Amino acid sequence: MLIADRIVETDRDESLSLSPYPLYFGGAIIPSMTVISNYGMVLCGHQDDFAHRYRGHRIEKVKFGVPINEAFLHDIPATLLVLLLKVNKEGPTKKDIWRAPGNQAHVRKLSHIMQNGRLVNISNFSVYTAASVIKKFLSKLPGGIFGVENERLLFNAVLHNDDAEKMRQIFYRLVCALPVPSQHLLVLLFGTFRGITDLSDEMGTKMSGEAIGISVAPSLFHSCIHDGNKVKVEDVQRFKLASQVVSSIIASFGHTNLFPRANKTILLRECYEFYARITGRTLRINDNWLFTFQMPSNIG
Repeated sequence: MLIADRIVETDRDESLSLSPYPLYFGGAIIPSMTVISNYGMVLCGHQDDFAHRYRGHRIEKVKFGVPINEAFLHDIPATLLVLLLKVNKEGPTKKDIWRAPGNQAHVRKLSHIMQNGRLVNISNFSVYTAASVIKKFLSKLPGGIFGVENERLLFNAVLHNDDAEKMRQIFYRLVCALPVPSQHLLVLLFGTFRGITDLSDEMGTKMSGEAIGISVAPSLFHSCIHDGNKVKVEDVQRFKLASQVVSSIIASFGHTNLFPRANKTILLRECYEFYARITGRTLRINDNWLFTFQMPSNIG
């Protein structure tokens, strides 16, 4: 799948094309690369891919409750990707994002639309609803996005008081074994988490790495969810471990050895490059050999 080098936003009544073979949606042009029209819709890939991903007024369905290799036949489904990008852009300024729930009626409605593959204007839904739908999708993945065994490895790293470098090594190895679409989902999630925590104090959102860890741990780590009966001590312990893993990975986002790279002989990392392209950021390496992500308007 090819991703555009930039994300383009337009007003609803404005048409914009990056491709000689555009598709139309709601009065705006959807090209064969990635375009957002006021969070109307995103489609990614070659024009030929649209035969599978876009038919008339329908797009690929987002399947809840199925294994991720079945849910992500090509890559992150278009509507789910738009929700992630919405939270990535708007989330850093929103108090209690990922913690405060969205409107439950809207969560059900949006989930239903996504499961039926219907076009939707995401701007009609709040960023809190978007975050809640993302958490719902993650919570319904059988075994979680990591899998039970990988969750155990990450929990053990916390229990053994492994330092941040050891945690990154463990995370790197298990992410390398996941399908590429899963890698893309994880880098977009943790990049979004990091962007929110970096601005938490400035924006007064109260969403530190620890707060996000507590808010999203059950969606990412299913072994920390109790069985619906009385909560046991071990359930609480696993929840604490999961929260610590999440906050640790958030703090490490940008380290060159956290996510897989496409070519082991070069420094650039495929997942980080994906994150930069899909969010419209410029990828740089600072003096400490950490990747940084900046919007073009912030670059001097």
